[in-house]
Amino acid sequence: MARSPLVTDTPAADATPLHEPAATPAPEPATRSPYVRAGAPALAVLGVLIWCIALMGPIDLTVPLVPLEDFYNHYLIEVGWGLLYTVLLAVPTLVLAFRPLSDVAAQQVLTCAAALAFAGLAAPELGHLVPAAVAVGLVAGTRVLAGGRAFPRSPQRRLGAADVPGLVVVVAGIWPAIAYASACIADYRDPTVSADVTNDLDHWPAQAALAIAVVLVAALAVLARRGWLLPTLTAATSAVWLGLTSVAFPAHDGSLGTTGGWLAVVWGAALVAAIAVPRLLTGRRSAPEPAPAPAAEPTPDADTAPDPAR
Repeated sequence: MARSPLVTDTPAADATPLHEPAATPAPEPATRSPYVRAGAPALAVLGVLIWCIALMGPIDLTVPLVPLEDFYNHYLIEVGWGLLYTVLLAVPTLVLAFRPLSDVAAQQVLTCAAALAFAGLAAPELGHLVPAAVAVGLVAGTRVLAGGRAFPRSPQRRLGAADVPGLVVVVAGIWPAIAYASACIADYRDPTVSADVTNDLDHWPAQAALAIAVVLVAALAVLARRGWLLPTLTAATSAVWLGLTSVAFPAHDGSLGTTGGWLAVVWGAALVAAIAVPRLLTGRRSAPEPAPAPAAEPTPDADTAPDPAR
């Protein structure tokens, strides 16, 4: 008997359909529930509180504005501590609270952690390894909770002609930063130089870490593919702020002096000009051109004979 076209056989197990259905993508291992991902900004906010309240970054930053006799000779190293924990650490950590997977913000926090660890080991003042470890843990925890990799990829990229001015400024700051950091370590080891302590941590190694961190963060600004404005402005602000405070108090402990202070101000301004101006100009030149207007349809020639069928 003829088989009805409405009746179909179940295909054999080894039969291969002509069009296989699209496979359902496997869930990514980094996917997190909304409740877990909400912990990422919360952890970053905790980091901001650590830098600003537990380690008193903003308080130390504003010490020269308050005429306290106890801190008079330590104005510069108080400001240096405040710049390190407020500008260079708290600002990118705050960015992580809004954008937990921001690579450049995470890279800047890790860069400052490396500077702190290096200065703490060189002093040696191993207590500074604690905030360095906290910075690393904050970055890893925030990114993992947000569903990303624990640590961002390297910021290295192919540099072009537009990056040369920024590289020149960064290279120009390497030797002064090393010399200043070495002087801070020497002052820490000198028993005749008075100490300045916050939470059982001496300020002199942190001052050395500030000098190293400013140059490293400036280098990050040159290498960063995206988000370069964050390290550019924070590094430049730190250099200018420390320079102006040194000009105001040239004879205080940790001061760059009048000449060194103005050079730090010029360096910070040059960093912004050398990185921001070429990138903004390059961005304008590389802006996509407007799409050309569609070509008009060809019109029949006037001497063409009409179609008889029409």
